[in-house]
Amino acid sequence: MSAEDLELNCGVRNALNRHWIDLTKTNFFARRGHIHMSGEVSVVGPKRPPEDTANALKAFESDVRRMRDVRSMSFEFTNWIRDDSGAWHCMDKRLCSTNPPPTQVEGADHDASSSPD
Repeated sequence: MSAEDLELNCGVRNALNRHWIDLTKTNFFARRGHIHMSGEVSVVGPKRPPEDTANALKAFESDVRRMRDVRSMSFEFTNWIRDDSGAWHCMDKRLCSTNPPPTQVEGADHDASSSPD
């Protein structure tokens, strides 16, 4: 591994931290100017809407592409995918749903959608 690869690995790790992306779930390596990302994308902190994670990914990618010696990047995340236009889309409906499933109120005997007698 060259000194440039080590510098890129350090830069990627710093960019992940800067954008609050969980390092324990994300894998990456740098080799001859190519950055390969894989694993799961998870933003550290309170649960946020998917748009916030997409924005964090876009900002992270922009930071990494501006690093000296970066020639290309590839992504193989299990829960996010980047389309041809550069937009990020959540693939895990359970984690990325903006409308959480309705919760049942404990002790409720009737359907909430029915009208009162």
